[in-house]
Amino acid sequence: ASVEVVLFGACNLLAPFLETSFAWLYFALIGILAFAIGILGTVFTTQSQMYEAKDNEMLLAMPIKPFHIIFSRVLALYILTLAFTACIMLPAGLVYGLEVGFSVKFVGIYLVSIFLLSMIIQTITCLLGWLLHFVLAGFKHKALVATFFMTIVMVAYMFSINQLEGLLMMLIQNGGKIAEAIQSFVWPFYALGQACMGDMVQFLWFMLFSVGVFA
Repeated sequence: ASVEVVLFGACNLLAPFLETSFAWLYFALIGILAFAIGILGTVFTTQSQMYEAKDNEMLLAMPIKPFHIIFSRVLALYILTLAFTACIMLPAGLVYGLEVGFSVKFVGIYLVSIFLLSMIIQTITCLLGWLLHFVLAGFKHKALVATFFMTIVMVAYMFSINQLEGLLMMLIQNGGKIAEAIQSFVWPFYALGQACMGDMVQFLWFMLFSVGVFA
């Protein structure tokens, strides 16, 4: 997702939600978008670097602990995931700050939340990368199948961009139902949204959850 697209979507989402009791939904939806883009942007890299790295045998033959090898790979992938997450979250946070105003509390919570959300994304990406490795193991031409999957992802992304205005209108019109669904079924994003609005209790819960799943 380009920064321009995120800025356009954020500008159109923020004002309607600020006029309701679902202002937190703005950050929850941005978090969900960052989650989706982060996974789609790194799952194939995770699959190749973690489960099909060609230098595994060479590294294991060296006097390096397996933990250090895994840690270095996860750290590199986490930095990549963090970059994808920041590309979505930072423009959205800038739009909110320019509209409502910046505060030390908001900036602090928001920046930490970006790191925490990246932990969740990286954990899920590692699981999906393992699943993708398992699925591709059954095919003779793995590269061709992986390219096919990547093509589907890109087509879905381009379709979503072309339908962006309609998607934004749908989100605005059904804000109440979406807010209820997020709170009931994807609680971490509800906690993220409330945390970005200054709820310290939800921020602490979100922090505990993120660190817990990452660890």
